[in-house]
Amino acid sequence: MTIGVTCLLMIRVDTRVERGAGINVAMVGEGVKFIWGHPPILGAMALDMFAVIFAGADALLPIFARDILGVGAFGYGLLTSAKAVGSLLTAMVIAVSPSIVGTGRALVISIVLFGLATIGFGLSTWFPLSLLLYGLLAAFDQISVVMRQSIIQLGTPNELRGRVGSVNSVFVGASNQLGAAESGLVAAWAGSAAFAVVFGGVGCLAAVAAMLVLIPSLWRHRQDINAEETAAAKPAPARA
Repeated sequence: MTIGVTCLLMIRVDTRVERGAGINVAMVGEGVKFIWGHPPILGAMALDMFAVIFAGADALLPIFARDILGVGAFGYGLLTSAKAVGSLLTAMVIAVSPSIVGTGRALVISIVLFGLATIGFGLSTWFPLSLLLYGLLAAFDQISVVMRQSIIQLGTPNELRGRVGSVNSVFVGASNQLGAAESGLVAAWAGSAAFAVVFGGVGCLAAVAAMLVLIPSLWRHRQDINAEETAAAKPAPARA
């Protein structure tokens, strides 16, 4: 907490900001219009949303720990810790690594690996392997989050970044809740938590395939060729 507060205090904000008109319906719609008109951003949001809805085992983790892996509360704690460790280590590696230019390709590959790791976790009955796979799930998810945020933030003009970010927040929040509901419903229908997780992993891979067909520009997206498009997308000032 102390480190976080210190970093916040070190941020210098440019006070020379032009104040626009008040919030109105037209301004709210600008964010959605911009996303719809920029396929890589729309694809990044949609792909991440479907990946989270289908894949992942968070909601069913207690069942895996007790009934499938037989490790009880202690094993459950290790599994949840593996997720945190996987995310932290991956974030540290990304922070010290050179910037990834092919963000679209990195996003797609990380989500494919996320789906495969989900399938592996659903099939595993050996705790050490499950522990490793659950940590890898978090690692691949961390990479996809960074790539998605890079595509959205660096591909959106300053004037629209808040509105586009708000739409993205709705995507993220909805996908987390829908993903938990999907896992529970499939597990209840099939009578098997393992089937629900494997099904979700396969659904994640299917979502990737569908997105590559519908929005092929997502795979080709690169940050180094996006500057001119972002500058050209600067909106006209909204009228009150």
